[in-house]
Amino acid sequence: MSKETTKREVAAESEKFADLYRDIRGQFLKSQGKLHKVILRHISMRGKDGGTDSDVSTWPADHFEGKEPSEFAQEVVTDILEDAKIFPPTTQRYGLFFWHKDTTTHTHRIFIMVQGGGPGDSGDVFSSEEPDERGRTSQLMRHDEGYTRLALQSIHNTMQSKDKTIERYEGMLQTLMNQFVPVLGMVQDIMDRTAEREFNLERKKKLYDLLDQGGEKLMQVAPFIAAHALKDKKPELSQMILKAVAHPADDIVKLFMAEIETNPDKAPQIFAAVQALPNGQAILQALAQLHAQQKAEAAKEAEHQRQKQNGAANPEGSGS
Repeated sequence: MSKETTKREVAAESEKFADLYRDIRGQFLKSQGKLHKVILRHISMRGKDGGTDSDVSTWPADHFEGKEPSEFAQEVVTDILEDAKIFPPTTQRYGLFFWHKDTTTHTHRIFIMVQGGGPGDSGDVFSSEEPDERGRTSQLMRHDEGYTRLALQSIHNTMQSKDKTIERYEGMLQTLMNQFVPVLGMVQDIMDRTAEREFNLERKKKLYDLLDQGGEKLMQVAPFIAAHALKDKKPELSQMILKAVAHPADDIVKLFMAEIETNPDKAPQIFAAVQALPNGQAILQALAQLHAQQKAEAAKEAEHQRQKQNGAANPEGSGS
């Protein structure tokens, strides 16, 4: 019996499937919106461990445009009866799954129980199949159809699993990239800041070195500048500064005091000029302390020389 014959019989006996027609019509009129997809699936009666569910028909959203619910219900019943022919004459279970949105989970389902139209216990032959070459060919074609459908369903499941795996890997890759890009930016910022900090430190170091060198040079020429500035107004002090620059630092006090002793009448002017300088009073106190220390050391050295001379003049007394 062809599919067209089955379709005519279903249309003529629609009252036998009144409940199914009503449920399908309810899905067309449901408040959740237009149908997005409907799948007719043969459900194995052996459970999860003993059998495999397989899709029989799939109808996309555009299939329902301008179609009456009763017309679609006839298509569903026709596909169920046609599919049941390849199964033995036992109860077969089908599920009709409805999607109203593009999601991975259906929004409604309907289960239908029908009698299989396959061979009975007497043999793997339909009553309409003659015991000749034509009947045998029909039997082989029926079996090939069943195995082909199972193979196609297995391929379909495999492709779906592959697509889900690819989507999962794409999500993982996107997550890793979302984490990698900010980390890369942070590392780049750290490297840039480190290079900038090292450059600034090196530049400051060179600047300080130049300042130190300039300070040393300035200290070397500063006395001459000061002596030149005082040449006209304070010639005595200018000469003292030049002498101090020309001699070691420990001779400054000697030069200063020698100048005072040589020209005692000019001592008040010299002291007044020194006091006029910044920290002049402290400079005079330091000079006085250094002069006292030098006098004490000179007296000590003279006493030491006198004792040596006395010892050399009286060698016997020193021996006893």
